[in-house]
Amino acid sequence: MSIYATLYSFAIQRFGESNYHRLFAQRVPGHIDDAGPGWEWLPPPIVVPEDEPDDDTPAPLRAVVIVEEGMPKGTARCHQEYTDSLLILTGEEWTRITFTELVDAIHAKLEERYGQTPSAVLYSPDGKVTKIYPDDTPG
Repeated sequence: MSIYATLYSFAIQRFGESNYHRLFAQRVPGHIDDAGPGWEWLPPPIVVPEDEPDDDTPAPLRAVVIVEEGMPKGTARCHQEYTDSLLILTGEEWTRITFTELVDAIHAKLEERYGQTPSAVLYSPDGKVTKIYPDDTPG
């Protein structure tokens, strides 16, 4: 049984690229309390109230893991761990993060993985494409 359930699937296109990065936000429920050797990749377990709330309060999350489509799951450390997750947030961080902050954090992780994006893309009449990077070097 997987500890993950998909909250959202979405795609991000980085500036200057023609392809999209398809991503999944995978939740780790609060009742998953595995800890110790092999589980260091997850934030620490949280205390989950015994009683169900009477209102529509969502169940607390231990973590939200952002992964790219096709990312394999299962490592030598833990069969539930993604081999190369893009971003791991605690449940509390997930509830507090704004959409803009989330996209900025994802873009930063994509830059770490795939390199810097250009500041400008120039298209000449002959079809030549020139990408200008923040350090002013054409690529």
